[in-house]
Amino acid sequence: MLHLLDTDTVVPIFYNLMGVKHTFTWENLKKDVDTFFQINIDSDGTGRFWDFTGVEKNEKVNSSQTYHCKPPETMIVDKDYVEQFVKTHFK
Repeated sequence: MLHLLDTDTVVPIFYNLMGVKHTFTWENLKKDVDTFFQINIDSDGTGRFWDFTGVEKNEKVNSSQTYHCKPPETMIVDKDYVEQFVKTHFK
């Protein structure tokens, strides 16, 4: 889950760790608009946000926002907790 502070919303994400780069990817849950977003965080803590909404295949896109990221607190939860959380928050 990713907590977006500017809108105070939580969205389910796909998380990938390749070497030392963290990648978070998500899209519009309602599917009423074709949206696709990504945040990459480098080993130095630099985070970059991309909005791929309306982008054509092979079109070059620059990141639109840059962040200084800190390591998160880790919380381990079981599968039942996640399923209930999604049912409650994403009807």
